[in-house]
Amino acid sequence: MAAEGRTLEAIGRLQEHLQRTPEDTNAQRLLGRLHYRAQDFNSALNVLQPLAMANPADEKSALQAVAAAGKLPGETGQHRQVEA
Repeated sequence: MAAEGRTLEAIGRLQEHLQRTPEDTNAQRLLGRLHYRAQDFNSALNVLQPLAMANPADEKSALQAVAAAGKLPGETGQHRQVEA
C-alpha cells in the first residue's frame, strides 16, 4: 500500500491494527517510518522515540527518531533530538 504511494491510507490501517495489537513493535516502527515519509515528523517522533527508549538495542528506531526530531522547527526540534 505505502509502496504504491498510498502512505496516508497505510498509516490509517496501521493505526487500526495497533488499536487491536498495541504490542506489535514492528507495526509501530513501520508507522513511525510512514509518518516520516508523509513529513509528519512530530508523529514519527512520537511513535519512534518510545520504541527506542524501551529497547536501547533498537538502533534503527533511535536513528529514525533523531532524524524526525531534526526535521522539527526551531528549538523544539533541537530539544527533542536530545531526548531521542
